[in-house]
Amino acid sequence: MTYMLVDAENMCKIFTILPQLVQFPLFLTLGIISLYKAAGLTFIAGCVTVFLTGSTISYITKITFGYCEKTPL
Repeated sequence: MTYMLVDAENMCKIFTILPQLVQFPLFLTLGIISLYKAAGLTFIAGCVTVFLTGSTISYITKITFGYCEKTPL
């Protein structure tokens, strides 16, 4: 493969991903606004719960992989 072919493929990948990169923050913002209008301030409790659960799972996973790396096969 030539460098020109690789560059052309990379440009095609950029143009297929670019709309998603632009749309994601817009959809995220609209989703948060919709949740706020539907549930009021109670959606903050849900967001905090999701954040704490994700953080806890991440921490437990790091500890688990640490034990796995220390044990010999």
